[in-house]
Amino acid sequence: MRKFVLSAVAMTAFAALSAPALAEISWGPTKNGAQCFTPSPGWSKDGFGYWGACPQPAATPVAAKPRARRNAAR
Repeated sequence: MRKFVLSAVAMTAFAALSAPALAEISWGPTKNGAQCFTPSPGWSKDGFGYWGACPQPAATPVAAKPRARRNAAR
C-alpha cells in the first residue's frame, strides 16, 4: 500500500510539473486606448491577431418590437 501511495504522489507531481505553462496565451485586455485587438479568422480571441481602430457603435438605436400581450383565459 505504501508503494502505491508513493507512486500516486510521484505521478501527480510529475503531471503537475509537465503541464505546459501556456505563456503565449495573454489574458490581458482587448482594448488599449483607442485601439482594439481583433483576432485573426480561425484563431481564438487570445491567439494571433492585430491591433486596430475600435468599431464604432451604430448611430441610431434600433427600436424594440412591441411585445405581444398574453391574456390568460380564466
